[in-house]
Parts: sequence; structure tokens; C-alpha cells
Amino acid sequence: MRTTLWCMIMVGLLLMVCGASAAVAGENWVQTTASGGFPDRAGASALVFNDKMWIIGGATDGGNVVLNDTWYSTDGRTWVQATPAAEFPARAGQSSFVFDGKMWVMDGYDGQSVLKDVWNSADGVHWTLATDKPGLKGRLSYPTLVFNNQTWILGGFDGHFSWDDVWNSTDGIHWTMVNETAGYGERNGHTALVFDNKMWIIGGAKGKSQKYNDTWYSTDGRTWVQATPAAAFPARAGHASVVYDGKMWVIGGFDEQGARNDAWYSADGVTWTQATGSAAFPARYDFPALSYNNRLWVVTGSVSNDYKTVNDTWYTSPSAIPASGDPGSGLWLSGLVAVGIIVVIGAFVFLQRRSAVPDKKAADNKTSGKKERNKKK
Repeated sequence: MRTTLWCMIMVGLLLMVCGASAAVAGENWVQTTASGGFPDRAGASALVFNDKMWIIGGATDGGNVVLNDTWYSTDGRTWVQATPAAEFPARAGQSSFVFDGKMWVMDGYDGQSVLKDVWNSADGVHWTLATDKPGLKGRLSYPTLVFNNQTWILGGFDGHFSWDDVWNSTDGIHWTMVNETAGYGERNGHTALVFDNKMWIIGGAKGKSQKYNDTWYSTDGRTWVQATPAAAFPARAGHASVVYDGKMWVIGGFDEQGARNDAWYSADGVTWTQATGSAAFPARYDFPALSYNNRLWVVTGSVSNDYKTVNDTWYTSPSAIPASGDPGSGLWLSGLVAVGIIVVIGAFVFLQRRSAVPDKKAADNKTSGKKERNKKK
């Protein structure tokens, strides 16, 4: 009996350990939908705004058709079209950011030329032209950041050359050059994050040839420090980056071998750990990632060298396990841990009760013996 009980305890403990050890974000990915209801696309921008995930513009049909629609979702499964045609011209490769209580769209490529304009919206439906003369060259494939109550532009591609300039704005309309030639070098297809009270630049390419896997940071936009010249992840461009679970993440993109579906994270920008070398979602590039509702999301993108695009949605979290595609399917891990706890507690209570029985018998025997002695007297 005691052997059985100890086995129950060990099983419970193993269940708890397995549940805890499997809880690693980035390793397992759940598909919430294979088709979001919106046209497949790449080069779209995405935001979290008003407690919703938003997708804006992009290019479909092998990059031949550019879009100016906007869509939103609260669960990654059902996507609602806010507008089929926003006031801003259709575009792909644009930059988007949330600032001053609005969503903003800037620059990009309309299929013929590089755009140079800035638009904003408070609802995703109605868009207002903020300026078509921002004071800097139009560009695409570059990140924007909001840092120290300012919006920042970092590098990009103007259709001919890659840039390593830095600009900022306090209103999204008037832009000031902070650094004409920043230390991180000319690049496009890179990502940028705000993490640990610093602006970070990760990877990218110079033109269409040289690709990087370096990381840089700055606290003022003027002086840039190289955290590492060669991170553990392979050099790439067209990847996605986001801050999630207290770490910086690099996901997918493309290198000399083609599109990737790996995921890496770092808490310092120097040491990078691979969460997975082959995620469940198809390898892709030119796609956005979002941190929303305690999950890390991947949406849309190009999955082949001929720019074949998709409109799927995937997420990962510490409790995510690929299953039926149900966003709540990862909750089985919590159940696993709970079962383990119940088993251990049940076994412990049972042991306590079993140990109490001999004590009661001994007490009864002692009482009976005392009564017998009294009778003899």
C-alpha cells in the first residue's frame, strides 16, 4: 500500500514538472485561423490599438496588387473589416505606429513609386493626411519607434539606396534629423524595439545583398552602441521583432537559403536563445508580429521566393500547445499541473489518515487495558 501511495506522489510530481517544463513561449505555435477572411498579403503593417490587433495595407497577388484596407481582431480568429479602402493611397512596406492616441501610417510603396506622406486615424476607418511634406525622403522597409514621447525613424530603403539616418518628431508631422549617418550602418528590412529604456536595431540588409545579425542600441538616437556584431541567430532581413514576456524576439525572415520559421529571444541583446528552429507556421518574411493578450502573434507574410502570400494567424505563449487550432487549447498545461497537485495532495491526505488509524487503535487498546486493570482491582 505504501509503495502504491509513493508511486502516486511521484506521478503527481512528474505531472507538475512536465507541465512547468513545457511552458516555454516560442517553442509551440497554435494556428487560430488558416484564413483570416481578409486577402492574403505581405508587407502589411500591424498594431495593437484600442485593445484590438490591427492589420493595415500590404500587397497581394504576388506583390502586384497593393491594398489600403484595414482589419481588426480581438481573438486572432475572427477578423473584421474596418474599411475596404482608407483615404490613404494603397501601399506595402509602410511603417505604422501608435502615437498621441491615434494609429499612424507613413511612406511605403504603391506599386509604382516610393511614397512620402503621413496619415493618422483614431478609429481605423477615417484617415486624415497629417503631412505630405515630412522633410525627409520617402522610404520603405524601415521601422518606427515611440520613445521618450517622440516618434523615431531609423534607416530604410528609398528605392535606390539604403539609409542609416535617424529622424524624430514630437507631433508626427514635423520631422528633425538627429543623425545623418548613425553608427549602425545603411540598412533596410531591419527591425527595431524599445527595450530596457533603449532603442534597439536588429539585423536587416544593405540593399538586396549583405545581411546582418548584429544588434545596436541607443538612448538618444545620436550615439549607437553595438551590443553584438554577430548574434546567435543567422543573418537575415524581412523578419519580425517584438517585446514579449520580458524579452526581445526575432522571428522568421529570409537569409541566403530562403524564408525561415525560427524564433529567438534575448534579455540583453547580446545572448540569444533559440526557442524553436522550425515553428509550426510556414517559413515567411515581410510579416508583422504583435504582443497582445499575453500572447505573441504572427500574421500574414510571404512564404516563398516568388512572393506567395498567406492570410493565416498564429500565436505562442507559455501555455501554447498546437492542437485543434482552438486559442484556448494550450490551457491543458494548466490542467496538467492542477492534476499533479491534486494527486500529491490526495496521496498526502490519505497517508495522514492511514497513519492516524494505528494511533487511534493504540489509544483504544490503552483505554481498554486500563479498564481491565480497574476491574481486577
